[in-house]
Amino acid sequence: MKKLLITAVCTLIISALSGCNDIKEVSNKNVNSSTSEKSADLENETDSTSQKENKLSDEALSKLTVDTDKTHLFDLCKALTDKENEMINTYALHISDKYHLNASVMITDDLEDSEPSEYAENCYKELFKNTPGFLFLVNNETGNDYIYRSGYTSLFITDEEILHIFAEISPLLVTDKTYDGIKTAFDSVSALLPQHAVDRSGTLSKDEINEVESIISDSESDGEQLTIIFVSDIEKEDLAEYAANAHKGIIEYSENESQAGALLAVNIKTGDSAVFGSGKYENISAADVNDTFSAFLDKDSENKSYDAKGAAEAFTSMLKDN
Repeated sequence: MKKLLITAVCTLIISALSGCNDIKEVSNKNVNSSTSEKSADLENETDSTSQKENKLSDEALSKLTVDTDKTHLFDLCKALTDKENEMINTYALHISDKYHLNASVMITDDLEDSEPSEYAENCYKELFKNTPGFLFLVNNETGNDYIYRSGYTSLFITDEEILHIFAEISPLLVTDKTYDGIKTAFDSVSALLPQHAVDRSGTLSKDEINEVESIISDSESDGEQLTIIFVSDIEKEDLAEYAANAHKGIIEYSENESQAGALLAVNIKTGDSAVFGSGKYENISAADVNDTFSAFLDKDSENKSYDAKGAAEAFTSMLKDN
C-alpha cells in the first residue's frame, strides 16, 4: 500500500514522462528543484487541465457499449474490483475508438527489475507495436507512476500537461483510490487530444494537425461528427472499409446511429483516399474522391509532402456542396 507522504506525491508528480517523437524525458535528473512549487502553481492556473477536461460520469461510463473481447486494462496485482476493472477497460476502449489510438493501463507491483519508463514502453510496444496511443503505468512497486506516449499523442500530451495530470491524481493514487486516479487521468488526457484530425501516419506537425482540427471543427454543425484520419499503411483497396469502420465506431459511441457525419481517410504517402458518411452525408460514401485528395500530394518534393490543410478545406467544401 502506498503511504501518504508529501515526498511520495512529489515523486509521482515528477515521474510524468514522455515516449516517442524525441520528447525530452521528465525525470528526477532533468526537473529542477522547484518542481514541487511548480506543481502547486499548476494546480492554481486558470487554464489547467482539470478545468479544461470533460469528465465522463460513472453513470455515462456504465452505458457505453464496447467490444468486450478487447482488453486495454491489465491489473496484474488486483488493485481494482471486478466492477472497477470493467469500467476502466470500457473507458480505455471508448477513448481508443473515439480518437483512433490505443489507450491502455497497466497496474503492477513488479517491474521485473526495469525502470518504470522502460517497463511502460516495453508493455505498450508488445501490445500495440508503434501505433499512436498511450499507456498509463500505475506502479505499486516503487510508487513512480508513468505515462508512455507513442506517435502524435506526444504532441498533445506534453510534459507540462502531464505535470498537471499528476498534480491532480497523485493524492488519489497515494491513498489507494486507484480507480478514481485512473479515471481522472483519462478525463484529462481525452480533453487534450484533437477530436477531428487524427494523424496515424506520424508525419504531421502539431501546427498542421491543429490547422486541420480548426477547419473541421469550424465547419461542423451541432450534432454532426466530421473527421479526417491521415494514415500511411492502408492500401488503396482497403481504405473504403477502413473509413467505414472508423466512422461507425464514432457513431456507436454517440448513441445515435442516424447522426449526420463524415470521415475522410487519406494515405498521406500515396494520396489515395476514401470517404464514408452517415445521416445527411450518407450519399458521399459512394463518391470517388481519390483524384480530389491525391492532388494535395506534392510528388515532386523530396519528401513527397502532403498539404493537410488544403485537404481539410476541400473536404469541408465537398460536404457543404452535398
